Amino acid sequence: MTPQSGDDGLLDLLEIVKKTASNAALMLDQLRQDRCLGYEFDPLLEREMKADADRIIESVILKDLSKTGVPVLSEESYDAFSDSGSGKRFIVDPIDGTVNYVRGIGFATVSIALFDDDKPLFGVLAIDPGAELVWGGPRIGSFYAGNPIEVSGQTEKNKSILCTGIPARLDLADTNQKEKFLSNITEFAKVRMLGAASISLFNVAKGSADCYVEQDVMIWDIAAGLAILLGAGGEYHLSRGSHKYSWDICGHNGRLFFKTR
Repeated sequence: MTPQSGDDGLLDLLEIVKKTASNAALMLDQLRQDRCLGYEFDPLLEREMKADADRIIESVILKDLSKTGVPVLSEESYDAFSDSGSGKRFIVDPIDGTVNYVRGIGFATVSIALFDDDKPLFGVLAIDPGAELVWGGPRIGSFYAGNPIEVSGQTEKNKSILCTGIPARLDLADTNQKEKFLSNITEFAKVRMLGAASISLFNVAKGSADCYVEQDVMIWDIAAGLAILLGAGGEYHLSRGSHKYSWDICGHNGRLFFKTR
């Protein structure tokens, strides 16, 4: 896809973010080698893991992005963010998939997106381990390791692969939330939980999965993945979650049928 007229500034910012994300992912690998894998659980959110690496990587990313003059909303310091509700802003998750990273279970990402109001302009993921880059947006297409990616052509839910998750803020003691979660997963052929929303959205964007659904997931977990999904030809639907900055999301290949709730 050819960038449209007036995108020069956007592409300049994209190149800065790609370099920032790549360097952060390489640092993640170094922290692993140095055995810097300490973590604790949030006393106010008992299923939320916070790692030393989250704070280290965030400080590096914020230092780089501060040079652009664009405001930043980040998972580790969102309380300091002044949300004016308008204009461009970066949305950052230093490590999406902290548990995967700390415990060596699967993939994690450095996730950085640029939004204009509530519209994603582009997203960049640096996948750990390996520091391979995924990037894209609705005006630029989406790419993995420099190659274009696109969503699947699957049209039938009962033959589709669903990615989902159970975030720390989801209250499954709430009967309504539990029933909604179960209803989301029972119409699909197969269900996968990958431990990182960005990885789930990436898999939909490259056609390995067909849909991603999750409740009460935080905006920094999904921001970059949403942009990449759009660039790959997919679609998404959001509704407000139960917490500040949380959303219920359905991201899919644009070919599956969903009832309006």
